[in-house]
Formats: sequence, structure tokens, C-alpha cells
Amino acid sequence: MKKMKRVSLALIMTVTVFFVLSAFSVYADTAPDEGAAIDNREVSEETGLSLEEAVVALNSSEYTYTGDVIQPVPDVTLNGSKLVEGDDYSLSYDRNVNVGRARVIITGEGRFTGQIKYGEFNIVAADISKAKMSMVYKYYNYKGSSVKPVIKVSYNGKTLKEGTDYTVHCSNNIYPGKKSFEIRGINNFTSYKKGTYYIANVSGFGVKKTGTTSISFKWNNEPGVTGYEIMKYNLSESKWEHVIYLKNDDTPYYTLKNLKSGLGAKYRIRSYVKDSEGKRHYGEWSSVLKAATRPGKVAVTKLTTNVKLQIMVRWGKKTSSGYQISVSRTSDFSNASNFRISSSGTLSKTVKAAKDKHVYYVKVRAYKTYGGKTLYGSWSDSKSIKTDGNGWGTFDGKKYYYRGGKPLKGQYTINGNEYYFSKDQGGALLGTTFTMWKKVRNEASGTKYLIAVSKSSHKTCVYYRKNGRWVLKYYWGCSTGTAENRTPSGEFTVPKTKTHLKRFGLEKGYSCWYATRFYKSYYFHSIPYYPLSTTRPLDSRIGYDISHGCIRLLKDNAYWIYKNINAGTKVIIY
Repeated sequence: MKKMKRVSLALIMTVTVFFVLSAFSVYADTAPDEGAAIDNREVSEETGLSLEEAVVALNSSEYTYTGDVIQPVPDVTLNGSKLVEGDDYSLSYDRNVNVGRARVIITGEGRFTGQIKYGEFNIVAADISKAKMSMVYKYYNYKGSSVKPVIKVSYNGKTLKEGTDYTVHCSNNIYPGKKSFEIRGINNFTSYKKGTYYIANVSGFGVKKTGTTSISFKWNNEPGVTGYEIMKYNLSESKWEHVIYLKNDDTPYYTLKNLKSGLGAKYRIRSYVKDSEGKRHYGEWSSVLKAATRPGKVAVTKLTTNVKLQIMVRWGKKTSSGYQISVSRTSDFSNASNFRISSSGTLSKTVKAAKDKHVYYVKVRAYKTYGGKTLYGSWSDSKSIKTDGNGWGTFDGKKYYYRGGKPLKGQYTINGNEYYFSKDQGGALLGTTFTMWKKVRNEASGTKYLIAVSKSSHKTCVYYRKNGRWVLKYYWGCSTGTAENRTPSGEFTVPKTKTHLKRFGLEKGYSCWYATRFYKSYYFHSIPYYPLSTTRPLDSRIGYDISHGCIRLLKDNAYWIYKNINAGTKVIIY
């Protein structure tokens, strides 16, 4: 590069005229690659080069109005080389805000002179439908003449002006109702945008107060209208029905009376204006309001308690969605427990009390849920009852004995008699144990055990001696003999010979396990299994008259007798 400068200087010193004629040739011969920035030192140290032959290119010839200046940056090239803004030229613009023909002005800088004013581009109107539009007021009072909405319009964060940027157009905007309008772009804007507003449209329609046979409605008063119309939806006929015309005054509420209690319905309201001929011009309907009356007062019809410390409450039916029960240990119902019944057809409820021998107070009320709200009727008159958790009780067909609200489990003496209550069945009385106990209580046995069998209930009980009385140890189901092969009845003693037999019946095609003889050829033994099997029952039924006279038990029960019952043990069968 330094060599090239020395050559240029030598040419200038020897042939000045030749340099002037050849300046642009040297410039072209030593320029960088096309599109690269120009280095003045590589071209010439001469100044005053003109931009008139430069080429100007914009990314686009058309730009959308923004409200701000639009300043596209052009590419400027001379003889195929890209010039640099700030070094070779500066930019300025003309008419580059509003819609129309704008231009970029390129003025030479540094070694370049001249000015280019023909870099033109177009600014086109913006789509006003993309502007933001908000309602200053959405509702307007009726005034007998056209009502134009007040709105705010902005674009790119700048507020637009009516008459300058847009015009507002609306029609049929005198009488109450829902109205449409549109803004239309002018000057720097084009297209349109639509909106709606209301004239004397009723707002704030709601419920002021509810009773069992009445509903009081409220709404926001609309000055300038003649009155209002309320309608109710007839569900059975699927149509709206007129309720009443109301004159406009300063008390915007109305009470609808003589309604049925506990029922809900849909309502709506609209305003109207009468013209000089008496014709009504209506506004839009309000949003639909769901409202219901309160249910009537409930009457408690029955109040009982049982040994489980349960309180059974019954009451009369009311049209409603359900009921609420309140139970308290105090008459003022402080710290009461409340129970919800989610069905109008459920008219009883059993609740658990907390303490025995205590007075409880109960009251009931109905409720109606409709339109997202719950309305309660009046409480019934309260009733009281005293709990008593002692004595016999029968539940689900089973008999129990309670003390302090809890069922007994195991063996107990009640009024001089022995009773046996299950430990694994919630304390249910074991069905035949009382009858058996009366049969065995005065009996003696040659061992510490005694066995009793009830053929009618198919139960086998094993007793053991404790403190001079027989105590139940096991209570098993069993199967006994058929009508042709009856199990013998009476009192028997387990014999000394052939007392135990591990298995029999193989010759007959089955195996009965763990047999204990109690009389002649009659045994306690397991249910029959397939030959030599202890896991595949041939007949697993218990509780039937199906044996050949022996007493069939589950294998584990038969095994216990086989291992523990010896000769001399008394067996009572009845």
C-alpha cells in the first residue's frame, strides 16, 4: 500500500495534468472489493468527489404510518463500492411522518461533495382496526335525542384525535338498547373498527331480600326512561312470561309476592321509553338472574335414642334442596354439631351422641341452593332427649348388649345368665350360646373340656372349665347328618378305644382328616377332600345337613379337637 502511494505521488510530481485526467481511473484500479467500505488513503488524497453518480437503494419503497418519523437507512454505492455514513455522507429526511411521498436526502461528507434528493419512499395509511379502543362510558341515559359514545383511541401508545385520525359513525341511537358504532380511519389511517354501547340499559339487577313466599328485586335507576318490565321464565312451558310493568321512580326495587317456598326461577328486566304516541321502545334485557324463595319452617316429628348412644331424628318434608340438623348438649346450641342432608326426600338422620346419660337438643331447618347461593329456612322448634347407653339392642338382625354405649365382647353374666358375644363381629351375640349354656352349665366332664352341638343352628361350641364354670373357648360352624343319616342326639362321652383316626374314607373315593370318635361310629372330622389331598376339598359346605351322621368341621377346627380332646370328654348334641 505504501508503494502504491509513492507511485501516485511520483505521477503527480511529474505529470500533474495526467493525474487530474486519471483520478477516477486510479480510484477504480485500487478500490477494495465490491461492497466494501472505501479507504480514502487507498484511493486518493484529492477532495471534492461528487455523489451525483452514486446509487441509492432502500430495503422497501413503502412504509406504514406509525405516528413517529420514519427514517429508513439506504445503501449508497459509487462505482460498485459501498460508501460509509458519517465518513462519506450524512442523511436527512423530508416529509417522513405523515402519509404521502417522503424522501431521504444524502449529502456528501469528507472527500465527497454534492447532494442526492431523489431517494424517495412512500408512507401508507395504518390500519385503524389495530388501534386500541376503550369506552369512557359504556352505558348512557336516554335523553330523547341521539347519543354518541365517548371513546379513547390510541395507536403505538399515542392518543388519536377524532376528526384528525378517525370519525365516529353510529345510527338508531336514540331509544334504549344495545347500540353499535364504528370508527373509520382518515388521513393517516384507513379501515374501521367496531364497538358497542348501551342507552338506558338496566344494570345492577339482583336480589335485595328473600322470604319464604316473596323475592324483592333491585337494580340501578336509569334517569330518562319511562319504566321497566320484569319477566319470569316458565320452565314447564319453556318460555318467558310477563310479570309486571313498573313506572320509573326514585325507588328502584320491586317485591314479587305469593310465591311458593323453596322454589327457584329465572328473572330478567329491561327499561322502556314511551314516545308521543304511547308506543314503548325497549332497551336490552338485563343478564338473567336466578333467584329462589326460602324453604318453609321444618317440624321435627320424632326423636329417639338407642343403646349405641345414637339419636334418630325425623322431620316433615319441605320443598328444598336438603336439610341441616343441629345437635347440641346445651339448649342455646353453643358448640353445636351440624349435619347436612343433600336430598329433599331424606327425612331422617341418625347421629352419634358423645356422652351417656346426658340430655341433647336437636333442631332442623331446610335449605335451597339455586343460582350459586344457598338460602336457609327457619329452624324448627328444638326438641330434647336423654341418652341411655345400657341394655339390649338389635341391629341388622344381630343382638348386642351395651354398657355405656359400647357393646360387650366375650362372656358375660347378665341377670344371672351367661351370654357369649363375638370378639371379631363387633360384639354380636353368638346365636346358640345362651341355649347351650343352659344345657351345659350344670354338667360335668371327665376332662377340662366339654363340647356342645346344635343341629338346628349347625354350631359347635367348645367350653373349658374356669373358676368352677364353663367358659366358651370356640364357636364353630358345622354340618350334620341328612334326614336319612341323622346325627344322634343326647349326651356322650369320648370313648377310650379308637378315639382318634387321622384319616378315613379312601376306599370310598375321598379323605376325611383328623377324626375324633364321640359315639359308636360317629366322629368329629374335617370336610371331605379328594383322596389323600389336604388342599382340594371335595365338598366344603358348612351349615348344612349333608353328612352320613358325623359332624363335619373345617380342617383346622377338626385338627384342634383331634389334638386336644381325649377320652372322658363330655359331648352334648341336641
